Amino acid sequence: MTESGFRSQRERDEREMAAIQRARIVNLKAMGFTLAIVIAPFLALLYSMNLALAVLALALGYTTWLTWHATGMVAVAHASRLKAAAVLNGLMTLVTVAILALRLTS
Repeated sequence: MTESGFRSQRERDEREMAAIQRARIVNLKAMGFTLAIVIAPFLALLYSMNLALAVLALALGYTTWLTWHATGMVAVAHASRLKAAAVLNGLMTLVTVAILALRLTS
């Protein structure tokens, strides 16, 4: 292999390693975001049940939006599952908001 062949292979390897590093960073951010959504209602519960329900409703609503938005970025086979998950999240959001409304009015 010539010097230019080694150089081009090295450049391809460096680009591939950079892409792997970017994917790791994105995965870490996604895991942190998921952890924050899961923990936030429990932290809010330390202050009041109504605040915990409100935070849970916001987290579920945002998750619903993200899931629905992601359906356009995946293969058709996965899109239907994501849409079903988004609908389920939306229903849970409505139930949480209804419970919060009942608690606030009584």
